[in-house]
Amino acid sequence: MPDWSYVPLAGEFIREALPGGKEVGQPTLTNFFNLHTGVIPLLTIALMAWHFRRIRRTGGVIVAERDRESSMVYTRPHLVNR
Repeated sequence: MPDWSYVPLAGEFIREALPGGKEVGQPTLTNFFNLHTGVIPLLTIALMAWHFRRIRRTGGVIVAERDRESSMVYTRPHLVNR
């Protein structure tokens, strides 16, 4: 098991909370299961929502001058075909 105590501010917390105790066992499995089924998907959804919001605020996808028919690019069929 790696030594997490060198990580500033969060090292001791990681060293004790993530494995669920001093040894790797059932609490470790439960912690990693919850991390992979709850925390990581929520972070992914939040990051995607932030990303899509940024795209919408800037006006969508920018198309090269030769492909520009209008100021808006529709997902279907233009981006799907590309």
